[in-house]
Amino acid sequence: MVASAGRSTLAGLAVASLGLGVMWGFGHLSRPGLLAILVSALLALLALGRGRWRQGRGWWVVLVAICGVANVLYARHFLTNQGLQVGFALLLTVTAATAVWLPAGCCATALLGLAFLSVVGLAASVWSWGSMNLDVFTALSGAAESLIHGHNPYGPVFRYFVEAPPGYVLGHFAYGPSVPILAVPGRLLGDVRVMSVACMAATVAGIWWLARQGQEASDAHRVAALAVASPLWAGMILNTWVDVYMMVGIVWWLALRRDHRIWSIALLSIGLMVKFTSLLLVLPAFLWSRRGRVEVVAAVVISAAAMVPFALITGVHTYLYSFFGYQLALPFRTTSLSLSALFYQLSGAELPTALPLLPVAAAIAWIVWRRRARSEGDLALQAAALNVAAFLLAKQAFFNYYFASEIMLLAGIAGAGVAIPARDVGLPAVVEAPLRGLRRRFGTRAPGPIAAAADREA
Repeated sequence: MVASAGRSTLAGLAVASLGLGVMWGFGHLSRPGLLAILVSALLALLALGRGRWRQGRGWWVVLVAICGVANVLYARHFLTNQGLQVGFALLLTVTAATAVWLPAGCCATALLGLAFLSVVGLAASVWSWGSMNLDVFTALSGAAESLIHGHNPYGPVFRYFVEAPPGYVLGHFAYGPSVPILAVPGRLLGDVRVMSVACMAATVAGIWWLARQGQEASDAHRVAALAVASPLWAGMILNTWVDVYMMVGIVWWLALRRDHRIWSIALLSIGLMVKFTSLLLVLPAFLWSRRGRVEVVAAVVISAAAMVPFALITGVHTYLYSFFGYQLALPFRTTSLSLSALFYQLSGAELPTALPLLPVAAAIAWIVWRRRARSEGDLALQAAALNVAAFLLAKQAFFNYYFASEIMLLAGIAGAGVAIPARDVGLPAVVEAPLRGLRRRFGTRAPGPIAAAADREA
């Protein structure tokens, strides 16, 4: 079944399953939603196997239709203009599905544009311009406003919601400086969520650009249509979650790293500056790609250098707590979309805080031992699997936590035909040496030149 479906089909089903799982309870714990997340993780792991990537138009239509229809679930969670929401979701489904049926050209491009406007219309159906009772919106608006007036964005103190009495904690802006800087144009227009829409457009464009570089460039518009139809966009826009800024940088890093390396490192720096959890998404490239290790290290250095002025103005201890400590100090969230929250629901006991490190370590070991990366798509799929593993047992996992996995799954489909040069593939020496010894001990050898060439051809 796996061989007949193809790797793009498996990854596309993983996108649809993940989107449905998150949308079922809008990121809150629900057993059907959690089951869909686990199914998505399994499909992503299966897609990391060997075999063909290409799939027929019928599969593209099915996958886009599933994702598009899942947007109807917004009417279940937002009770304003429900008929309008359903209408825009159905318009998105029809236009995106028709676009993937057509060959690349003006008609398909026009339909993609209409599908994008349908997502904006879906969000606008419940959009209260310039105001929202949400901690991230308030903090981002305040930080961007401070920058506009020439003040330190980490100066104001904001109220952040937590599931514990009295319901709020006070703290400085809790994300990297690239976020308020990029949000400034939106704030000048009256609502920072304008930049979330811009980030959506830029991310889809990056996925399309990445897909154009591969062996299946004729399917680039189909990958873009699947990305537009993803059911998570409207929620990310409406709630101002900053992960949209992070994924723009990472997607365009993947899209540009082959031909425009300097620009790719600059964009990766912007993405890494949003949240420190972004490092998990670049870990496969750091492990498998020699060029990737240089790019990640350079981006980390640039990001750290850009943060220094803000840290000095704010106070180093205060800044580090805002960027790192606050996220780590968040309490256990009993409504998280995770196995740890389900365990709490069934037993009333909280799992240890450090427990999520175990599935992450297991996923890294599995990738290093079994899953040699051959393309940009492999790197993105591995990153998606790592991200899901990190949050399955985490103390907090919500709508936006799984958004990064959704985008990396789409990047995996887009980068499927973008091969990594053979001379660039290699584990760090500190990993390769003990791994070689383990392979000899257990009778498993790394592929020789003929087998490696066959793998690259596949």
